[in-house]
Amino acid sequence: MPKNQASKPHYAYFDKKLPVSFRPFCPNFDYFLTDLQTLSDEQILELNKGLLINTLLMMKHIWEPDFVLNNPDLIFVHLEDDQYSDFQISILAYFFRNADIAEEKVQTFIKALPITINKNAMSTYDMIVEKGVAKGIEEGRAEGREEMLIQTTKEMLLKGFEYNVIIDILHVESEFIDTVREALLLDQEGLSSEDTADNTPTPPTP
Repeated sequence: MPKNQASKPHYAYFDKKLPVSFRPFCPNFDYFLTDLQTLSDEQILELNKGLLINTLLMMKHIWEPDFVLNNPDLIFVHLEDDQYSDFQISILAYFFRNADIAEEKVQTFIKALPITINKNAMSTYDMIVEKGVAKGIEEGRAEGREEMLIQTTKEMLLKGFEYNVIIDILHVESEFIDTVREALLLDQEGLSSEDTADNTPTPPTP
């Protein structure tokens, strides 16, 4: 262990008065898993541990978006202060990314939030939507590029181009051309892709 690294405390969750002789027989876990569904909201609120309460409430109800939408005062309890701005953004981003909610419901939810949380909710939601749109565009481009490579490779094979020429022009691997060639032969024989194993070629990484 490095000189300046503190040793990991043992049995920290036990009463300090626990006899030392008992400790070898007690479990010593790094983490404790808790099923939040077994805890009522009231029990979580009784923890009185600041931001932990909001985190546990959001994690408990994340798959019940309507509950979160209808109970913002509970989920965001004690978060009105501007000093919690970064945490507000984090917990809102977690919610918006994991919950499938219609935009009109989100807008109604945001308007119901306290003004100090409202402004962060709006900007966070806009950011999540923007990233989602950008991701969709990028995925669409990738799919279009893949289809273009497949069709172009087919055309070049039909016109008798050699492998090395196709590789030089399209920057694909020989295995990719093999797979396209096999699919082309199946098409020419009148076999559909459903009659054979999946032979969709994987395009090269840009």
